[in-house]
Amino acid sequence: SKSRIAYGSAAFAKGGREIYFTSDQGSEFLQLKKLDLVTGKVTNLTPGIHWDVESMAVTRDRSKLAFSVNDNGMSELYELDTRTNKPHKLKGIPPATISDLSWNSDDRTLGFSMNSAKGADTYSYDVVAGKLKRWTFSETGGLNANTFQDFKLVKWKSFDGLDLSGWLMMPPAKFKGPRPVWIEIHGGPEDESRPGFIGPYNYFVNEM
Repeated sequence: SKSRIAYGSAAFAKGGREIYFTSDQGSEFLQLKKLDLVTGKVTNLTPGIHWDVESMAVTRDRSKLAFSVNDNGMSELYELDTRTNKPHKLKGIPPATISDLSWNSDDRTLGFSMNSAKGADTYSYDVVAGKLKRWTFSETGGLNANTFQDFKLVKWKSFDGLDLSGWLMMPPAKFKGPRPVWIEIHGGPEDESRPGFIGPYNYFVNEM
């Protein structure tokens, strides 16, 4: 029987002979690939990344390609030089979920939406300088969202040896000694818990 294949984002490479796209053909995950429209050859550009490539965007001059990866629920941003097709991870991105990748016309500044523990806002990232810049500030009812705690990815083994992971949010340093623990178990497998703004739950973490 024919296998079912999922396809995601797609964009033409420089010259229009090749297409960058995401597909899970031959893999458990959506991977970034390149298709030569003349020969039909498909090249996997992310064979060492064993997570879903969720979104991608190509600069106007087609010299760079950015893509985000769902790594254990957290978005990791990558830049790929289309001359070498070698990706590298962008640094300085907090634990968050990222979407809506878009390049500025300067072909060095990447814009995106980022949902983190401090809110859901619009950011840009200068890939040359390696600097993240925030452009919008979420409405948080007059509270200073910068005081909200970031998530930390934690991993452990289940009783049957299965690797498990979760998101840990610690209370502020003003609380000393033993503290209560609140655990939320996600059932899956149709969805997963991801780092993002937790809204009124911040009251329990910050105040109680």
